[in-house]
Order: sequence, then structure tokens, then C-alpha cells
Amino acid sequence: MAISATVSIYIPVDREFMEQVMQEDYLPEVKDLKAEGEIVWGAAKTEEGSNTGTGTITQGDSSWTYNGLKSDLDLSKATNDELNYTKHLTFAGEGGTIKLEDSINMGAGKLIFNIKFYR
Repeated sequence: MAISATVSIYIPVDREFMEQVMQEDYLPEVKDLKAEGEIVWGAAKTEEGSNTGTGTITQGDSSWTYNGLKSDLDLSKATNDELNYTKHLTFAGEGGTIKLEDSINMGAGKLIFNIKFYR
């Protein structure tokens, strides 16, 4: 950060801490197997039918949990915790077909495909 043309102030960054904080935004990788069939991605619902922002991704006997946004969340009034609830999700298995059972809102969370999937 420069204060003037002749005076500068630098603040050292704790790299290990920064990497830890960034890693907290990632969910465990979805490592699917083609032999297990299609991957089914569904959202948990309230009694009224709105999306709770969480849900499961299942394939055969394996399942993974994801964090997204609630379907009834008013983003203009959302808290930092609500906005930070979304996490990055990586599909890193053998690839295949993903079947969406519900609308999924990942918010600011990244959706990463390290393998080829079909729609």
C-alpha cells in the first residue's frame, strides 16, 4: 500500500493462514465411479417445499453433502453467514451422467468438473 510517492507501508501476509481460509470454502471432492450408474443431485426441502440450501449427491452406496443457497433467501437482506454458506464443489471421479432432481443454487460457490460429464 503506497502512502505517497516516497513512503510505502507493507503488511506481511501469513500465507499458511490464507491458504487455510481459502481451503475452508471447498467441500470434499465427489469421486464417482461409472459402474455405479448415474449421479443423482437433490436438495433437502422444508415442509412447505422450499429448498433448504443443503442436499445430497448420491451414486450407488456413496453420498456427498453440498451447501448452496436457500430458495427463499432474500439476497438483499442476507447476512454474511448466509452468503458464506455456499461452498465450492468438485466432481473428480470417472465422469458420467448427473441427474438434477431439483433446482440447485450454488450462490458464489464454484462448480468444478475435472472429468467429462454428460447431460
